[in-house]
Amino acid sequence: MFAKYAFTICLVLLVMVELFSSCQHTQHNEVLQTVTIPESAHRGKVNVFDLVDSISYVPLETSDRILLGDVMGVKQAAGYYFVQDSRGLYAFDAAGRFVAEIGHRGIAPEEYINLDCFYVDAFKRLVCIVSNYQRKILRYTFQGTFHSALTLSKKYANIVSVLSCGDDSLLVHFPLPNEAVGTGCEYALLTVHGSELADKELLDAPSVHSGVARHPFSYYPMASFRGKTYFIPAFSNRLYTLESDVAKAAYAVDVPGLAPDERFLRRHKDLDFFQLRDVMRTEGVSMGITAIEATEHYLFMSLNNEETLIWDEEKCMTVAAVYNPSLDTWANLLLTGGVSNEHVGAIQADFLNANKERLMKDGDERLAAIARQVKEDDNPVLFRYHFKRSLFD
Repeated sequence: MFAKYAFTICLVLLVMVELFSSCQHTQHNEVLQTVTIPESAHRGKVNVFDLVDSISYVPLETSDRILLGDVMGVKQAAGYYFVQDSRGLYAFDAAGRFVAEIGHRGIAPEEYINLDCFYVDAFKRLVCIVSNYQRKILRYTFQGTFHSALTLSKKYANIVSVLSCGDDSLLVHFPLPNEAVGTGCEYALLTVHGSELADKELLDAPSVHSGVARHPFSYYPMASFRGKTYFIPAFSNRLYTLESDVAKAAYAVDVPGLAPDERFLRRHKDLDFFQLRDVMRTEGVSMGITAIEATEHYLFMSLNNEETLIWDEEKCMTVAAVYNPSLDTWANLLLTGGVSNEHVGAIQADFLNANKERLMKDGDERLAAIARQVKEDDNPVLFRYHFKRSLFD
């Protein structure tokens, strides 16, 4: 009899906990500002020149001293381009001329073993390489000279993305827990004190994991916009800000489809990333906001890796894909690069070479001039969109 009553009490308590969790979730949503997308704001597929005034192109110097492999990321800061490829990190000036290699791969104190990611501290004019295996952030000048190293605690030596907040603070993003390396939080704030880093957890990781791979669930998870730092958790429609060293859920974005709740994630916590994604697609569940980037006037968000939301804190629109008539290509606006200084786009030289005749006949004059000069094995040509200031008028 006692066992029967005990079971009943436990069941009631469990229901109460679930109801309390649901109520708390609802209350939390009620205090958030909602970014609502009007039906008329869905633009579908558009010509890129409906959104931009121009596109700038910068061919990167090709010579015996610099021949890039597969480009993995490009950042622009203070008149420099920093290009990461499969072999290292390199600085180019505003005209695309090679400046220096940033550091070297090796085991010496001033070298890195792995280049897991990098960020630019424009205020101190330093470019910084994260090497999780060494538990270090190695900092170099824009000319590639070693400056100093910061030591990571063992707990936080699993970083996949960093954003410098400009005040000796670093917002860092981790992959979700996996069988190889587990990190209890998804975001943390690191503060520089000499060569050490004080740390503070900001957001716990959700109840899912990424399998055996160190797979980040977001493409570009952080951005600075109009003096604020924004970031996104995995599988969420919430947009967080950093206020006084605290993570604050500021906006709930009207993401198409149903965003997964904690119950859904707990129910599928043993699936790896790709299995979970398949289940979500089958059940019509959205991955939420999967990337964010920012320019001076707009914040861009990728919704479920499908549409791109363009928002100026008052008005918004979504774009499914953009067509570049010069290149005769369709692309997802946010995930191919070129939108912001944090993720400059790159066009492979062999593509331009193969389309040289059409570009010279029908393409952008600047790009056509580059196509006439570029060789098949040259380094890539960087590109950057310059968006219309009156985009919503």
